[in-house]
Amino acid sequence: MGGAVAAASLGINLLALALPLALLQVFDRVLPNQSDSTLMVLFGALLVAAALDFALRLARLGLLGDTGERYELRLTDAVTARMLDADPAAFEAVTGGAHLDRINAIAQLRDHYGGQGRLLALDIPFAAVFVGLIGLIGGPLALAPLGCICALALASAGLRRLQAPALAGRESVDRRRYSFLMESLGQIETMKAHAMEPRMMRRYELLQSQAERASRRLIWASGMTQAVSAVLSQVGIAAMAATGGLLAVQGRLGIAEIAACMLLNGRAMQPMSRVVGLWVQRAHLQAAEARLKEVESLAPDAALMASERPGAMFGRVSVEGVRLGMGGEAGARNVSFIARPGGCVALTGASGDEGSTLLRMVAGEVAPGAGAVRIDGQPAQRFAHMRGRRGVVLVDGRAALFEGTLLDNLSMFGDAEARDAGMEAARRIGLGEQIDRLPLGFDTPALIRGRLAGTLGFAQRIAIARAIACDPRILLFDEANTALDLVADRQLMAALEALRGRTTLILSTRRPSYLALADEVIDLSGHDLDATPAEASAAPSPAAPSAEAERWSDDLAEERGQAASGARAAVGASGEVSGPEPAPPPAGRPGRPASVRSAVPKIAAPPEIRSAASRRAAAGAASPSIRPEARRPSKSVAASAWMAGGLQASPSAHGDSAPAARPAGARLGEPGDPPRQAVGPERARNRPILSASPQPAEPDMFNVFREPPAGAAKAVSRAELDAWTRDLAEELAATLAPRRGGERWGDAAEHAS
Repeated sequence: MGGAVAAASLGINLLALALPLALLQVFDRVLPNQSDSTLMVLFGALLVAAALDFALRLARLGLLGDTGERYELRLTDAVTARMLDADPAAFEAVTGGAHLDRINAIAQLRDHYGGQGRLLALDIPFAAVFVGLIGLIGGPLALAPLGCICALALASAGLRRLQAPALAGRESVDRRRYSFLMESLGQIETMKAHAMEPRMMRRYELLQSQAERASRRLIWASGMTQAVSAVLSQVGIAAMAATGGLLAVQGRLGIAEIAACMLLNGRAMQPMSRVVGLWVQRAHLQAAEARLKEVESLAPDAALMASERPGAMFGRVSVEGVRLGMGGEAGARNVSFIARPGGCVALTGASGDEGSTLLRMVAGEVAPGAGAVRIDGQPAQRFAHMRGRRGVVLVDGRAALFEGTLLDNLSMFGDAEARDAGMEAARRIGLGEQIDRLPLGFDTPALIRGRLAGTLGFAQRIAIARAIACDPRILLFDEANTALDLVADRQLMAALEALRGRTTLILSTRRPSYLALADEVIDLSGHDLDATPAEASAAPSPAAPSAEAERWSDDLAEERGQAASGARAAVGASGEVSGPEPAPPPAGRPGRPASVRSAVPKIAAPPEIRSAASRRAAAGAASPSIRPEARRPSKSVAASAWMAGGLQASPSAHGDSAPAARPAGARLGEPGDPPRQAVGPERARNRPILSASPQPAEPDMFNVFREPPAGAAKAVSRAELDAWTRDLAEELAATLAPRRGGERWGDAAEHAS
């Protein structure tokens, strides 16, 4: 509280003595002496005192408002900075309703420190002065206000004990109610899709009834306190009037003294009544201060608090024995690799969670439990202050956008240089042309009423362009292309390829087309992944497979040979096979990268899997030769020959040219695939044969269908391939229909393509 506020309060309390003193003069001098001039002077003095009192109150009110606003601004900045610097895990552990309640606590404290409550610290001492004047003028009359003040203090202390639990219960229920509302309104589409409105309304009614009961108890406690204060004030006035009348009858006091003491009693009891209200309000203030202390207790981001901060970043990332996975020794894995500056490393596996966790370790958001993640030879968390422009940038599939235009989101609300970089990045991934076709162009709002203005794929492209616009030294790509279409995906791959050499790329993906971009692919589904041979030549070699695994590998090789022999016998009899044996895939790009490391050991296959593979191979070897007029080998032999990857593209019987082969390792629907067409009688005759390049061996049971052995089938006509596919679909429908029990599986033969 400033000196100006204290001076104004002092002047207001001194001017409050003007009316009692004037009243004494009226009864003692004006009335006995019939002095009109004295009465006019006293009246003029009272008018001046009232004007000064009004001016001082206005000045004090302005000073208090300014103080409250500055206090709110300072406190809001401190709370916001604390939340932004908090550890992400600790911040997300608290519900959104709790965070909103903490921010609302700032407004409560502002109203207190910017209102009349702070003035009680100056008014209470003057209450003691007024009681002293009552004792000086009326003597025993001072006992009346003193007794009322003591009774008011005792009653307020007792009622406050009843108010505290009611207030705590109300705040707890309000926090739960606000959290429920925020969660429900944020998921309103899902709620309506499942017709959950009646049940959610019932839950809210239960929370509302609890809030009503808590509010009733709180209102009762607060009302009782104020009622006791009002009653005691009236009792004080009545006690003073009775005592003054008794003393006047005895001739010990005059009417002027009684009137002055009555006025002074009102001035003394006024701040005490406000103290009672402040005690009621103090419980709310303590709860608000406790909520703000919860913000201070948020664990800070350890990476941002690091005292030692490196300078420039070159982009070399080394992961040394980082422990991934859960479940003890059986589920955990050690990961080690090195990403050179300007290089590209891809992380793949059965699940994307481990890749996401590893990327967040590189970004410094998560500390590794075991091992180390280093950037340029230093712990990754020391570079947390370099997240963003020319530093480490992590982009994932969530595609967070903010209120503002598309250009604001691309430039991160930056200056003109950042805006130019954002537009350039958008054009590099092919997004600029799409934005230019919008009516407002780059000034189009990114969000409409808090929701995405476009599709999820469009939002993902905005997020990717924003990351590229930062010109990062290390770009961490966490499956941020899940909603992109074929054209956008190809444009993104070209943009990532252009970043090679200046930006270190670490991709977490399971798509072969993106794995083909990498210099090295790290398979996170293995047990232990050792360092790169080029960087750590002393790394231990993988353990030798067990005897049981060796036997299973031999069985798989034998089954592959049997399947291929049956395919050659059947297709050779029809006179359709010709051409040289396909060459192995080239090392490196295109196709799967040359350096694919996985420490998944060979494990023994279950007996039912081995027997199923043996039956397929035996069925292919025992199939009779195809009649020349039918030109259709058996389904098992056709499946073995086709799925082995040895079928090369060749023109159909009608002279169609074969399309260009997509990169080896790419799945259907990936960039590089030809457009899909419906299968029909005319399509089957006219469509060219797809190219199927042989794939590198992978350590799983399906290799028996993927690797073409020596002398495998080379070319089959399109009509035969479509016929085999339909037969396989019929078998699949017959197998899955009893298990699924649905009609959709019975129609699988109609969708053989």
